Amino acid sequence: MEEENKTLHVSFSEEALKNAIRLKEENKNWQNMPLRLYLDGKGCDGFFYGLSFDPKEEGDLACLVSEGEQSITVITDEKTHEFVDGSLVNWGEHEGQQGFLVENPKHKRFRGKFYLRGFWRKRLEAANGENINEET
Repeated sequence: MEEENKTLHVSFSEEALKNAIRLKEENKNWQNMPLRLYLDGKGCDGFFYGLSFDPKEEGDLACLVSEGEQSITVITDEKTHEFVDGSLVNWGEHEGQQGFLVENPKHKRFRGKFYLRGFWRKRLEAANGENINEET
């Protein structure tokens, strides 16, 4: 069986891209690393997202986000991909702190008290008319 070729689609606001590049340039340990978008947990209202500079691992999906001459590589692991693909990363203030804010247009699909990957996979299949054949 052929493996599906997945592509990561993530976009950044101009301000978020500028700050991601600034943070990367200010810390020499991050200069050769891509920016990882990951799930940091789940509450009743959906997922909590995180971003960190992290080495690329086998199986990670990547995309290049650029604006003019500025660019940064964004990665995510394959299991997280289905839950973050299509997200927009902004830079803003939340609870008195500045940082990245992830806006996911599919966020409402992931609401609920309990997070069971198999349950959500079936819901996503039904919503997208797809058949995702992967063990949970």
